[in-house]
Amino acid sequence: MKSLLAGSVVLIMLAGLHECGNCQTPPVKYSLKRTKDYFFELTFTNAPKYIHSLKMKPESKEKELDQGDWLVLSVGAFSVPDIECINVAIDSAVKFGGKVQLGVRPFWDYEEVAKLLPEFKDRTGSPIWIYYRDGKLLWWQDSPLTARELEARLKMLTKGN
Repeated sequence: MKSLLAGSVVLIMLAGLHECGNCQTPPVKYSLKRTKDYFFELTFTNAPKYIHSLKMKPESKEKELDQGDWLVLSVGAFSVPDIECINVAIDSAVKFGGKVQLGVRPFWDYEEVAKLLPEFKDRTGSPIWIYYRDGKLLWWQDSPLTARELEARLKMLTKGN
């Protein structure tokens, strides 16, 4: 088995979508690969328009996160449990049908997260779930969540909105 750090290794995962029985939505696929400049890049295939790949190590928080409700999942590119949480995030976002935008960002160093989320300084838990409404931080957590836990949190956060 090759390491995630090996030259051109691509990690491809398949995220199962909702099972409503009424639609023929293809499953969302995603891949995480290392680029030549030692960054990691996440790409989605068959993703609804409210599921977004966010750039690793941006200079500042993206402007689109300042409009509407956003769940941002920061995943350690080195962590299989973090990467598996992408499935939880996708499935939950689909259940909310676009009411919440989902952005997934890979990271390699915890300082990358602290730069965008100062409250995270000196922490090392992951993955990091962050919820913004119109750019304002409403909630964050640095541990894995089950689909049930995430959906309960999203219901609370989107209530009345």
